[in-house]
Amino acid sequence: MLASVGFVLKKVAEALLLPPFGPYLAMLIGAALVTRARIGGRVLFIGGAVCALLLSLPIVADYAQWWFEVEHPVLTEIPVGAQAIVVLGAGRRLGALEWGGETVSSNTLERVRYAAWLAKLSHLPVLVSGGAPDGGRHPEAYWMAQVLKQDYGISVRWQEGQSFDTEENARMSHAILQADQVTSIVLVTDVIQMPRALELFRRQGFTVAAAPLGYAAHASISWQSFLPDAHAYARMAAVLHEGVGLGVRRGIEFIEGRYEKLHAFISDTP
Repeated sequence: MLASVGFVLKKVAEALLLPPFGPYLAMLIGAALVTRARIGGRVLFIGGAVCALLLSLPIVADYAQWWFEVEHPVLTEIPVGAQAIVVLGAGRRLGALEWGGETVSSNTLERVRYAAWLAKLSHLPVLVSGGAPDGGRHPEAYWMAQVLKQDYGISVRWQEGQSFDTEENARMSHAILQADQVTSIVLVTDVIQMPRALELFRRQGFTVAAAPLGYAAHASISWQSFLPDAHAYARMAAVLHEGVGLGVRRGIEFIEGRYEKLHAFISDTP
């Protein structure tokens, strides 16, 4: 299944504007402008360099992630009435020769491991969700199901392998689960992604218990917390990605609400 033009454009925009390339793009523009607009060019160049440094510090990433962790604490018990566990994918490794060419990414593996633990604890059936926007032999859901079965002894009941993003995760998972009258789920994904995922799944009519993972803000602070780190940079990219995603969605909802009110007002006006 090929990615849509809208999906490709969204990914290109994210790649250009968000970390890791976003700050360097500002530096490149600043360097290009420095001969024509000396002050503006220097501000862009220095600002991009400072942003790149700050975004790579673990202490910054920890505190940026703190809001997500406060908003969605660790799941302490499976709610009564939950009917299924839904785990969202987080990418694949397409060059994994040691696994025959393809396997789940490390982030997906962490989610799968947590979902397996919850499934053994609750005896709930599992749905895995994730497509193949970057090609490959099988969708992400296929490899998630393989890992759950082979490594954790969990047989996946449902595979949703067509979705390319979180919104499609929710919509296509609903299309599968409604056939079995499943309306109450335990949702497994990173704590950073949880606010947006929770909102999208609830929009489909699910009763959702959040089962987030990937906490980091409560880690102890040391001298290494102030040294640039590639993993911290990746977490900041995820934080900004989800923050922008939530902001855009709220903005669209606000505009749609205003439009509906205006349309209703015009329709009621004699």
